[in-house]
Amino acid sequence: MTDINQILTSTYKKEQKLLKVDLNKEDQLSVMINKDEININTANRRFKRKLDRPIIHQLGSRLYGYNPTNSFDEINKKVQSEIATNSEFNKTIADKLSSTDSILYINPKNSNIYGLVSSRFTELNPLEIRQNFESKFSDFGLPLDENYSVGFTPFGEPFETYNFETPKLKTNNDEPINYQVKLIYGLNNGYSSYRIILKRKVLVCSNGMTSVERSEFAKLKHVANPNIESFIKKIEESVINYNTILQKKIQSAKNRQLNNKLIDETFNRLHTAQIVKNRVKNRLQTEINDYGNNEWALSQAFTNIATHFYKPSYDKKHEKILTEIGSSIVDQSLTEVINAPIKKTSYGNDFTYGNLLPKTATN
Repeated sequence: MTDINQILTSTYKKEQKLLKVDLNKEDQLSVMINKDEININTANRRFKRKLDRPIIHQLGSRLYGYNPTNSFDEINKKVQSEIATNSEFNKTIADKLSSTDSILYINPKNSNIYGLVSSRFTELNPLEIRQNFESKFSDFGLPLDENYSVGFTPFGEPFETYNFETPKLKTNNDEPINYQVKLIYGLNNGYSSYRIILKRKVLVCSNGMTSVERSEFAKLKHVANPNIESFIKKIEESVINYNTILQKKIQSAKNRQLNNKLIDETFNRLHTAQIVKNRVKNRLQTEINDYGNNEWALSQAFTNIATHFYKPSYDKKHEKILTEIGSSIVDQSLTEVINAPIKKTSYGNDFTYGNLLPKTATN
């Protein structure tokens, strides 16, 4: 298994070699931007970066003012519109960068822009954060086992995922719940933050489970003397609160009686082969015997087949479809699942549907 400590050490060493360029102190600052790339030029140097999500966010906060409620799509739409229609946009960006607190972090090997920060930005050592995190996490009664997953986010941020159990999360419905936390280590680039993503697994038997990843719910920003205890407390509170909500969802699913008409529509529109549908239908009878004629039984039929017949190693598509539908029945309801907007994925001029086909389509 990859050693997270080696990854964090390597990442931090590279960041320590970055050049810092204070744009307030640079002469002849100019900018060239198009839909793909931004170039920031000074009197004798040129820095460049792909026009990606982080740099668009960082430019947006300077151009339009920081607003945590602004989505990336809203900011990106403004920026792309300016690029296409405003001939003065290059000058506007240059003026903003030279008049606001703006420091570029530059990769000295290729002059690529690593980040855009302010003088208030504090660099953090990820190894120190990790050591403090492990110590404080255990202090709050959330014991960690060995990390079982290490990797990188699409933005190059290292992460590791932990399993944990705690007496505070005993279930009311006797349904076994296992929680995991993914700790993402923020980069020293002015955009990335240390944050936690929660993942829960509802076991359907001794070796089958359905998993759903939840959105991030705790962040640790790049400030001096970051409050690790407060960060961990948010994790504990959020997990306990979510567990309470999840148990209510499970009980609600058990209280919702199955509607044969809705079941027929679900299987008719299920975006799988008939043999897959038959396996779920057959399993449903077993789950009804165990849990009664309710939506919890239907959810468990989907997730049981997903984890027993269609493991990711050899049929990731069917495993994903059945897992997502089974989980959605619990998180929402069967009615909401079949009435949700149809998802489509494009492949050039072609496209495919998501978990369910449109009501007018057939397999």
